[in-house]
Amino acid sequence: MRQAPVAAHVVNRYFPVSANWLYNIVENVEGWHPLVLARMTENLSTVESTATIFSRSQDLPSPIRLIDGVLQRIVGGYPSFYMVARRHDARLLHAHMGPMGYGSLTLAKRLDIPLITSFYGKDASQLPIKESSWRKRYQELFEEGDLFLAEGPHMKEQLENLGCPAEKVKVHRIGIDTDRYQYRPRHRKRGKPLRVLMVGRFVEKKGFVDGVKAFARFVEKGGEGVLNVVGDSDGSESSEKVKVEVSQTIEDQGLAERVNLHGFLAPDELREQYYDNHVLLVPSCRASTGDNEGGAPVTIIEAQSTGLPVIGTDHCDIPNLVEVGETGFIVEEGNVAELSEAMLSISTSKGAIEHLGRGARSF
Repeated sequence: MRQAPVAAHVVNRYFPVSANWLYNIVENVEGWHPLVLARMTENLSTVESTATIFSRSQDLPSPIRLIDGVLQRIVGGYPSFYMVARRHDARLLHAHMGPMGYGSLTLAKRLDIPLITSFYGKDASQLPIKESSWRKRYQELFEEGDLFLAEGPHMKEQLENLGCPAEKVKVHRIGIDTDRYQYRPRHRKRGKPLRVLMVGRFVEKKGFVDGVKAFARFVEKGGEGVLNVVGDSDGSESSEKVKVEVSQTIEDQGLAERVNLHGFLAPDELREQYYDNHVLLVPSCRASTGDNEGGAPVTIIEAQSTGLPVIGTDHCDIPNLVEVGETGFIVEEGNVAELSEAMLSISTSKGAIEHLGRGARSF
């Protein structure tokens, strides 16, 4: 029996708990065997994997890893990645995030195989603004790379604005296994609180402060509700700052008894949160640093697949995933009042949760 060709996925971390969608991408490309070339690995015990996984941090002894790092700076690529990819006869490189694409150019040349690079967010929006050197590096990547994947039209436009030839960019949606997110109709009994869910890292672009303020306004206008927040700081200074702002906003708005902070959850636990709530709130916005969602949070399609309506903003590709009046609501980015009104509408309109939930699953 002929074995499937090997596609090597070049990643930084495989995979953060907030990026379980990366696992889905690697594991579900039919006709190819996945080989993961990662700087480090984490959370692998939470999933079942068919991929062959190589991790520099785990699989290389410290002295060899040091030499590997020094040579990477000299030749432009990790020798360890080259040796593993060659040993497994990789026929294709798929780099995840712009910087990993740039760092894979030498590897692709030495292996003489095509290089695909997927962009996901701040690698296209924030990085080229924050560090001008990356604009020059991206020009080299766009010239020498074979194909670039964007999860939606907005991300595709961002890549073209950075100088990527339009004919090299393809919109390739991030998908999920809908069998793992089965549909369950939501029913909210009269007098019971509206259960609102927000999911993501505590970073400015997620708009969590706006989300908390909108929920407070919903309560002030007579809405009965509970806000469940799944996520946490990623440990960076900016993320810790957002975490403090979210906590302070909860306290200032007198919401301590109505907001549950769950921290990061494993994929199976997050799925149960989808089923336990009535609506997903996605108040994403452009951060002061220029960072944005790039495309749209994968949590939107996960939630919709379970039958959960979505209230989102007109940010990046979110409007391409939410059909107004059919699967949820789209409001103006940063508009706390409109977010609040959307919650009130779902809360007070008879049958809205069930109708929008059916539409969400269908979509």
